[in-house]
Amino acid sequence: AGVWAAEIYGLNIISKSIQTIKNNVTRFVIVQKTIPERQDNINKAAWKFVLDHKRGSLATALNVVSDCNLNLTKIQSLPVIKTPGKYAFFVDVTFDDSTDYFKAKSLLKIMATTFKVLGEYNDVSYVIISNVSSVNDVDLFNGYKIRVLRLNSTFIYPFKLEYKTPHTLGNDRLALASAASLLYPKSNKIIIDVGTCITIDFIDCNDNFFGGSISPGIDMRYKSLNNYTANLPLLEISNKFSFPGDSTETSIHTGVIGGVCNEINGFIDNISSKYDDVKVILTGGNAKFLSKTLKITIFANQNFILDGLNSILNLNKE
Repeated sequence: AGVWAAEIYGLNIISKSIQTIKNNVTRFVIVQKTIPERQDNINKAAWKFVLDHKRGSLATALNVVSDCNLNLTKIQSLPVIKTPGKYAFFVDVTFDDSTDYFKAKSLLKIMATTFKVLGEYNDVSYVIISNVSSVNDVDLFNGYKIRVLRLNSTFIYPFKLEYKTPHTLGNDRLALASAASLLYPKSNKIIIDVGTCITIDFIDCNDNFFGGSISPGIDMRYKSLNNYTANLPLLEISNKFSFPGDSTETSIHTGVIGGVCNEINGFIDNISSKYDDVKVILTGGNAKFLSKTLKITIFANQNFILDGLNSILNLNKE
């Protein structure tokens, strides 16, 4: 899992890039519970099927794939539990004509003892990469017929950048601002991302992105107190705090959590005094923890930054 996963779930990264093969990656697939009705605009599918345990059964099935002009891009097998000698085959196919595909599927349903469609969809044509790490992503999509877009400040966005140094603006802030603009167009909005760092950005009702603030995140504040002092302990995050703190531990919690809350509330009050009907969006790994303390009603889901990246991709693909 990547850095974003650690931020979303509030985890500490013990060691980075420990894989033996440096360009090794994990594929994540978005699935849904129900298979929609027949779609004619698809060009890729994934199947699972089980065949009779007899000579040539797999070869016959693959001949159907070939005869119907389907391209077999992957095949894997796994033993069928409690049925010695039988294997389930997992297959990915691509095709140009959906009529050929549905013909092959109908034939294999008859031939197989078990046949299941795992997914039918359009193959990926575009990918957007937002990489702020040292991991090399140059060869990630070699061999695929995919147009790769690497996010930067020169892209088209659903807002106008009024930031004086756009080339230094973090991709995460750009993606979150795009998601907020998609969710609340033509409205004043503050986007608060509580992750490794805490970023607070403002976009007005005319879709002008003015920037905001960057400060250390909650975990970073706890760790800095321990790392840069001789005697202060490293504490776990806690919302049990009050001012004045009556012990060293409660004083640290008050300084860290209370300080973060006062910082955020101060910026919200500042913007709200100048602009009407300001929407406040809270996201990031520690957002759920802070949501009750801050009493912010708009709590973005964990895919919020992905929604933003998708909106940027749709604006910039040819």
